Amino acid sequence: LKLVKYIHSGLITADDIEAAWDEIIKIKEFTDLDYNLLTDYRMGKTSIKTSGKKRVLDFMKGLEKIVRGKKQALLMNDPILVALSFIFQKEVKKTTGFNIKIFSTYEKALLWLKQ
Repeated sequence: LKLVKYIHSGLITADDIEAAWDEIIKIKEFTDLDYNLLTDYRMGKTSIKTSGKKRVLDFMKGLEKIVRGKKQALLMNDPILVALSFIFQKEVKKTTGFNIKIFSTYEKALLWLKQ
């Protein structure tokens, strides 16, 4: 399994997500090879408001050439973050072709990423 892992704890802001992606796109295995992404937010809480969702979506549109056809498994247990991400994942898939799915367990996330 070709995988890049990212873990975030504490408050999660739109700035944090952009900063993480700035680092992720520097990883050659993710940008140039067939690596997918496992993001663990289980120790994080969102501080992103609805208006921040648009900002993150606009940012993701700029990454379309890198993320199209790739997968990202989101590990999370904060109900608000899950709800926001559920809406967000559909919009990202539609606009960028990036497949995002939410999981509560590491094992299920890995199974999906292996498919």
